[in-house]
Formats: sequence, C-alpha cells, structure tokens
Amino acid sequence: SFLAAREHRAIPVESYDAGLEGVQRFRFDLVLCADRISGATWVDFFQRVRRKVGSFALITDIEQVESGPAFKSGDVLALRKPVDDNELDNLLKSVESTEPARK
Repeated sequence: SFLAAREHRAIPVESYDAGLEGVQRFRFDLVLCADRISGATWVDFFQRVRRKVGSFALITDIEQVESGPAFKSGDVLALRKPVDDNELDNLLKSVESTEPARK
C-alpha cells in the first residue's frame, strides 16, 4: 500500500468506538479520519482523541471545512477526496518533521 511503501503502518477502523479503542491501545503519530464515521461525528471523535495523537487529518470533500477554528489553529489538517498521493506524501512529511527524534 501507499503507506507501507513509505514505511508507515496503518490500522484501519470502521467505527467511532473502534477508533477510540485504537487510540487508547496504541500511540499514533497521525490519525486520518473520514468526514463521515459510524457512531458519531468527526468533530466528536477529534475532541476525544486530540490530546492522545500527534496529528489529526480529516479526509473530506467539503470545500469550506478549513474555515473552522480547529483548522485555523492548526489542530486539524485536511485532505480532499479523492486523496492525491502527492498531497498525502506532503502531509506525511509535514508530520514527520514535527515529530521528536526517535531513538
């Protein structure tokens, strides 16, 4: 896959509850979240996990989403559907450059 080729590991989940459970069990440098998730809204999910993950990116086709306060503060990043490989690669590089050096 695209992420594996770049030496990243992805853990897909299908619902809000499964996502919360994953964030409790593992450390994530980046969470990619669809704008429509089963069990809650992406905003609810973001508010629950924001302090437990390195970065949070919303995958959406909504044009005006970046005008919200979480986007202006930089707490939420955005990727437009369909996700472009170059945009995802740039996002990953951005997240990697803000991570503390790994030992």
